[in-house]
Order: sequence, then C-alpha cells, then structure tokens
Amino acid sequence: KPKAADRENMMYAFTSRSKMDADIKAGRYLEHGEYDGNLYGTKIDSIHEVVEAGRICILDVNPQALKVLRTSEFLPYVVFIKAPEFEVLKAMNRSGIETGVTKHRT
Repeated sequence: KPKAADRENMMYAFTSRSKMDADIKAGRYLEHGEYDGNLYGTKIDSIHEVVEAGRICILDVNPQALKVLRTSEFLPYVVFIKAPEFEVLKAMNRSGIETGVTKHRT
C-alpha cells in the first residue's frame, strides 16, 4: 500500500499482489524482491517506456540483473561504484537507524 507521501507514478507504480505475482511468473520484471511483506521490482516495460520517450533510464540494480540488461536490446552503460570503507558504512547505518530512515541491520 502507498505511504502518505507516495504519489502514483512519481517514484512507484502500485498494483495488486496477485497481478505482480502473475507478472513475475511471466518474466515481466528485470528484478524483484520482497521487503517488509511488500513486493517491489523493476518492470521491463517501464524501461522500454523511458527509452521510447527519448530519455535515459538510470537503474540501480542487483548485479544479477546485468545478465538481462547486457544485450543489444538495452545497450547499457554499466558503472560500478566502490563502497566506502567498512567503518564509514557502519556510521551511515547508525545514522540511518537514529533518524528512522532504515532498520537495524547486523
């Protein structure tokens, strides 16, 4: 379900769980997962819509998704960003927990 600040098609498109399950089974998602009981994912058709509109689609995807993207259909530029040092990551995690942006992770 959308949160109070979420607006349809701004950052997310909302759908029923049964429809999303069917689309996942049909291979319509580049990647998908579940977090806090909610499904999320990147629909391949959404990528096509952005490209067909003459815009550039910037994706932050799981490395496994690169197997699908690295084709002549998408022709992606792939950029790997080195993670910060472990102590910096721990500080970022602590800060996220303190501000309520993220949950506690071990």
